[in-house]
Amino acid sequence: MRSLVPLFAASAVITLGEGSIQVVLGPYLELRGLSAALIGTVTMTYGVAALAARLGSGALYRSARAPWLVAGGCVSMAIAFALLTTTGSPLLIAVLLGVDGAGYGVATTAGMAAVLERYPRNANAGSVMGWYTGATGAGYAVAGFAGGPLADALGIVPAILIIAAAPAVAGVLLLGILRGTAPVVAGDRSNDVSVTAAFRAVTPTVWLAFAVAFYVALVNGGLLTFFPIHALAIGLSLTAVGTLFGVHGAAATVVRFLSGPLFRFVDYRRSLPWMVAINAAAVISLSLTGRWVLLAVAWGTIGLTRGVLRVASSALVMDDTADAGDQARGAASTVYLAGLDVGKILGPPIAGGTAQLLGLGPMFAVIGAAFGAIYLVTAVLVRRRQRADPPVPLEGSMV
Repeated sequence: MRSLVPLFAASAVITLGEGSIQVVLGPYLELRGLSAALIGTVTMTYGVAALAARLGSGALYRSARAPWLVAGGCVSMAIAFALLTTTGSPLLIAVLLGVDGAGYGVATTAGMAAVLERYPRNANAGSVMGWYTGATGAGYAVAGFAGGPLADALGIVPAILIIAAAPAVAGVLLLGILRGTAPVVAGDRSNDVSVTAAFRAVTPTVWLAFAVAFYVALVNGGLLTFFPIHALAIGLSLTAVGTLFGVHGAAATVVRFLSGPLFRFVDYRRSLPWMVAINAAAVISLSLTGRWVLLAVAWGTIGLTRGVLRVASSALVMDDTADAGDQARGAASTVYLAGLDVGKILGPPIAGGTAQLLGLGPMFAVIGAAFGAIYLVTAVLVRRRQRADPPVPLEGSMV
């Protein structure tokens, strides 16, 4: 496990940059004259590009290519951040956010695959992934405390230029780390099946995990895009916003690191609906108060439940594919991670359109109640299908 610590640390630098830009992006776009609905629309390109890049990098991935895929993705992010400060055109902003999303999709997909190839085979895979996701969550947590004060002290544009250095540094570090380490063992292809058969055999359990990931990303996309604008309107500073984001990220990170002991006493499957309900209630509460302390409690609750939901949904996929071949695990992972991307795509425009109609405050109440209800209904339907449908047999072989 110790051999992976530099890789975990460098991965955290990626999310440090990505999280810091989230703090200042909404106010920056408003400063450029974009309406709430337009902000939601242009930020949607990030998720679209990330989804496309994730699928493409997964198809291109080979162990020897991992360092260059990760480094290339990081450099793309840095360039997009820097060029964002040079334009107020909604079209160019959308393109640059797309470049950022594509770079993030490539870097994180290839980076996670590299971790899976390099972890010691005597280590518990779930523990390794818990530490990996915890490290990336730590980057987001630190970003909240760093991005806001940086923007308040220097201004939004200089802050964005400084933030651009984070993914560039991460790219250099990861290139060196990955080129200096080799996979522990080659992938086992004995249980591989055709791509079509693997996706056809994706189980209801994986689709339930997809629904959790979709819910988490849908809510998160709307909140991170529009809460900074709402907070400035009710008299908070960007430092206060960044601190709230830091509380959110810290809560999510801590619970990820503690998830192993936690799920020894709590059935993670049974925790899912409760965590969604509590998360939705905390989102709704953002529309009810402007006091920083109460907002911090709400954001901490959102972060804690989000962390549990991410770990629990990942555990669903891991348990479901424990005895599957590489291709089946790849299909399940693709479906699961696609939930995050689709949520990122739809979250900002849905939240932006709602805010345009009702205002920013009421928007939080609407998305909290509506998105939570949609997930719970979806979970009931999936559970019914789990009881009614036998597993689809895997057929075919790789050629």
